[in-house]
This record gives sequence, C-alpha cells and structure tokens, in this order.
Amino acid sequence: MTTTSGQAVHFIELTKQPITPRQAALTVEMWVKVDRQAGKRQFLASLWGPNVDVNDVFNLYIDESDQLSFEVNPESSRLGAADNTIVRASATGMYARWAHVAAVFDGSTASVSLYLDGTLVGGPVTNAAYPVNTLNPLSRGDLNTLIGSSNGFLDNQNLNRTLLGMVDEFRMWNRALTASEINCQKDRSLNGNEAGLRVYYRFNSSNVNNTTFSCDATGNAFDYQLRSGASYQRSDRVPKKSLIVTPSFITDEIKCDTTRTWTLTVS
Repeated sequence: MTTTSGQAVHFIELTKQPITPRQAALTVEMWVKVDRQAGKRQFLASLWGPNVDVNDVFNLYIDESDQLSFEVNPESSRLGAADNTIVRASATGMYARWAHVAAVFDGSTASVSLYLDGTLVGGPVTNAAYPVNTLNPLSRGDLNTLIGSSNGFLDNQNLNRTLLGMVDEFRMWNRALTASEINCQKDRSLNGNEAGLRVYYRFNSSNVNNTTFSCDATGNAFDYQLRSGASYQRSDRVPKKSLIVTPSFITDEIKCDTTRTWTLTVS
C-alpha cells in the first residue's frame, strides 16, 4: 500500500462485519512493515468513525508522535477521547522492518494491551471513570472493518494517513489472547479452526487485481477487497522456523555403568 492521502488511498476492506454487537473481547494481530509518516496518524486496522463516538469501536494506529496506539470506546457515554480506554507504546523501533503487532481488549478486566514482536509493551490499561466491558455497537450497519485505514479517515485529512507499507498474516479473534498465545503463534501459520478465531488472512494469493477475495482461512467467509489500487506484492518477510521435540523432557537416572537409549521425534 503506497498511496496514503487524497481520494485514492490504498487500503483493505472486509466485505462483512466479524465483530458482533457488544462483543466482550477482541484481539487484532498482524505482521506489518510500515514506513514512518512524520507528524501524521497512520492506521493499521480500524472500525472507527465517521464522526465522533457513535461508530467508534476499536482503533489501532500509529499517532503523530510515533506512538503505537490502541483504543476502544464505551457505549454509555459520548465524551470524545476522554472516555476512551487507550494504550500506547513507542513505535520508533518498528519502522522499515517486519514487526508483529497484537492489540488486545479484555472486557472482563475493562483493559487494553499492546504487544510488539510477542512482548507486552503497553498495558493492561483501564479507564476507571469510564470502564469498557463490551465494544460499542455500531450505529450504522453499512460500516466494515478496515485494514490500513479508518472509517473516519476523511474526518481530518490533514492529520490522517492510510498505511504506508505491507501487511501479512492478519487475524481477528473474539477473545483476549494470552501473552503466551501471542508469542508462540506469531511465527507460524494457523489451521484456521482455532477457538475464537474469526478472521484469518494469509495473503498468499498471486492475484493482483483490485477485486474481492475469498481467502478467509477460518471458513467463516469474511471476504475482503483491495481498495483503490492496493495490491499483492512479493513479501520479503522470512518467517522463523521452529522445531517441536516430543517428548519435551525426559526424567531418568543414569549411573556410570548404565547405557540408556531414548527415542525423540522432531517435527
């Protein structure tokens, strides 16, 4: 995605909504290679706007101060940013390289958290005065989740920018992933049937047309569209290779005159 301002910005739009009204948990994660846009707000994934409050559900972005930010909005009040629950962490180390970003909303604790490359870098943060236990339901049913943009993009064209860079392995969950799950799963492809996994885009298609793709690996049929010239490009991301050894440990007693043989399976 290379065009980030004006009427022909590049972004990805889901064709139907995976988030349910008053959903009590959410995890959004992706691999992203993003270039800095100094002094601008750059969106990674969003269901936010247009206008203030009424259609604000979740927003994952890099703000004008180079802060990776994730916020959710309550249903019960309409106070702009004052009643949002927001977590921030430095984004300066994630530019011009592949980085894994995970944003977690946990309604059971009314908290939001941010992970970068599998490590907790922000949160959990709460807003004690305006706790968010469920996501704000949309007032407009025609709005879709966007990757690399925001529904309220046109609210401030001087400040807002779409994503300048590339996205891979995009996933949305209807539960709050644990730190262990985020760290252990970030470097591997999933089956698509994992508990709570609502959307999973591997972005492995070689088709470069600006059209609709039925590539949701969950089987939930949350298709997406490449908008305004956004296209597939060959990725230079090199996934880490991992080995699983079974059994993971062996307990035995060995004496000086003892010979033992163990059988291990490496996959």
